[in-house]
Amino acid sequence: MKKHRKSSHILSKAVKVDVSNPRIHNCDKGKYVDYEVKIETDNIAFSRKNSCVRRRYSDFIWIRNKLSTQEISGFASDYPVPELPPKRLFGRFEPKFVHSRMCGLKEFLEKVLNQRHFLSFVGLHLFLQTEMSMHQIENYVNGNYGQEYTVEDLIHLSESNQIEKALDTCTLKSCYNVVISDFDTFVMVNSNGEQDDAKSFHSASMGSIDSNSSINTTGLSTIGAKDYSVCIHCSVK
Repeated sequence: MKKHRKSSHILSKAVKVDVSNPRIHNCDKGKYVDYEVKIETDNIAFSRKNSCVRRRYSDFIWIRNKLSTQEISGFASDYPVPELPPKRLFGRFEPKFVHSRMCGLKEFLEKVLNQRHFLSFVGLHLFLQTEMSMHQIENYVNGNYGQEYTVEDLIHLSESNQIEKALDTCTLKSCYNVVISDFDTFVMVNSNGEQDDAKSFHSASMGSIDSNSSINTTGLSTIGAKDYSVCIHCSVK
């Protein structure tokens, strides 16, 4: 038992994971938040030493459910699967909650990657190091793609196409970066990094986005989502 704990500790030093830059979407794909997931490692279990993908909370639910299966975790006595941060029905886009969930997702991944046993699951590698959708990963894990591509093939293909795919995630011509300055306030800046006319707006204003509306340049009035869509990139100041 002591030997197993020592191995896990060594592994945790070899894999650095970060979850940051939450992005709040309110566009054709609906309203949701995704997060940037970065991996830096010299561990031979990974095909790429550095990777950066975007995942949403529902993607994390999928990966946890898979890790919880008896096939991967056995009877869960030796390999308990870490918990995810809790769900929330209301106020999902409030700065404090976005930041809290981001920290919880990072803690979840750190605990998962601290267990060498979980690294045998190919779906985890595709989740962390490719831009494949969860539906595509599910199909691959279930053998629906046959033996045409190995996991390494898919990861390297994703690496070569990653920039193009990242740019293709949102078709909006103008997006706003939003800095969570004090976990109560969003500060809007344009794509050039300059502060927009809407200097800032309180988290309560995000309720308009949660209700299919968007903030205009006054930061106070709203218009219907059918007239204007918003994709908001967030970072913690």
